[in-house]
Amino acid sequence: LEKPVAHTLEDARAIVNLAKQTGTLLQIGHLERFNAGVVRLAEELDR
Repeated sequence: LEKPVAHTLEDARAIVNLAKQTGTLLQIGHLERFNAGVVRLAEELDR
């Protein structure tokens, strides 16, 4: 699942509940968290 999980907390809870009911593995991707370019951009934006 990509971020954001949902636009509302209610929708996010519904997604989590459905995953639990169906036994589906639910993961949120953090693929760009350690990408050097993304980290650098975040640092620049924080200035």
